[in-house]
Amino acid sequence: MTKRLDRLFTNAENLLEQAVASGPSSDVTVLELPAGGYYLVTGAGHDLSAMQQAHGARAAWQVKNLPSGVLVSGRSGVHTCSLQSTRPGGSLVNSLRDAPTYLLV
Repeated sequence: MTKRLDRLFTNAENLLEQAVASGPSSDVTVLELPAGGYYLVTGAGHDLSAMQQAHGARAAWQVKNLPSGVLVSGRSGVHTCSLQSTRPGGSLVNSLRDAPTYLLV
């Protein structure tokens, strides 16, 4: 059991590091198939639990690219994990986004 949780968390960490390093890109769901190997599904809005069950995956991870960083959710059986990281400068851009770029006098 502990080995499975270690793999779930370690793979989530690796996906998070890769997503942060590669910069903004599309969202992706990664499924670990029962026969071995991985199946990638690009795009947003996928239900991680439903995708895992539909494909009979041993584990699944979802990478969501947010304006300020990356969120990775992982799932294996009834166990889940969630990791989030901000991109350098991402939080500053997010906090200034709603500020006007001009001043009315």
